[in-house]
Amino acid sequence: MSDQLIKRVQQLDDPMAIRLLEQFSGRVFEGMETPVSEMVDGVIPEVKNTAFFQHALSLSEAEQSRPLPVQQSAEIARALLLIFAQDPAMAPALGQALDEYQDDQLMVGTILATGVAVSMIIVAATTRLKVKMANVEIVKDALSEGQQKTLFEALPKLLSAIPA
Repeated sequence: MSDQLIKRVQQLDDPMAIRLLEQFSGRVFEGMETPVSEMVDGVIPEVKNTAFFQHALSLSEAEQSRPLPVQQSAEIARALLLIFAQDPAMAPALGQALDEYQDDQLMVGTILATGVAVSMIIVAATTRLKVKMANVEIVKDALSEGQQKTLFEALPKLLSAIPA
């Protein structure tokens, strides 16, 4: 399923990638059973120890609500979706979200909020996560090799998106 899911994610146009990540993040946080503090504690050191990440944790609500530029939004959304598509714990839920995706926002120039990007970076980088969605349960206690590789390749782009 992973290779097929990766191909499907790669074929998404930019607005659809952004909106899918937004919808998927909503589902993840709606069913979240792991406290945010535990998730942050489980973020791998290669991410947790960066100045950008530490800054991201201290963003105000206004800063988290700030939209990212359109092109950056699409790049970040696609990078995060690819990370989740490679993660054995997350891929089934992402696949279901993609199957059920409905584009009810006919917006041109869709953007991603900084807070959504930061939250999903934490989800991608943590080793402590339990989420229940309808008929899918996510239990993440490690990062797969593929997910680590994709995360480390995308990390500079992801972290540079966080407003200074």
